[in-house]
Amino acid sequence: MTLFQLCNNYQDLSQEFSIDVAKAGKLIEKAGYKEYVPKRVRTICNKACAVDPARRYQSIEELRQAMERLRVAQDWHIQADLQWKAKIGTQLHEMVTDGNGPVTCVYLVNQRRKNANCTVVSNVDEARLHHYRWVANNTLS
Repeated sequence: MTLFQLCNNYQDLSQEFSIDVAKAGKLIEKAGYKEYVPKRVRTICNKACAVDPARRYQSIEELRQAMERLRVAQDWHIQADLQWKAKIGTQLHEMVTDGNGPVTCVYLVNQRRKNANCTVVSNVDEARLHHYRWVANNTLS
């Protein structure tokens, strides 16, 4: 459960959900994953927190091995809402937004725009979702 909280940046789920929700194995379902959590990380969390003990990792070593198989390609960090940064080799990659009607999601490498990775969406919520999905799809190799 700690891994789930860390990956989703949840501070304290005990204030939002009762112990009964956790005991019933519904906490992950109720709290949900943030869009930026990669699918393979979700799979590891789900298996680690499975209600049925037979479906969980059978040892901490098995969990550790699953986590070690993850390879970080782009280590994204959220700087502020709608602003992400990653250091990839010697290059600084950034995702920012411009505008508030139609919103341009701008992708920068070393402060230079990389047009192939830029897109225009209709509002800030869609821009946020675009950033989250980019991080989820590009963090792991």
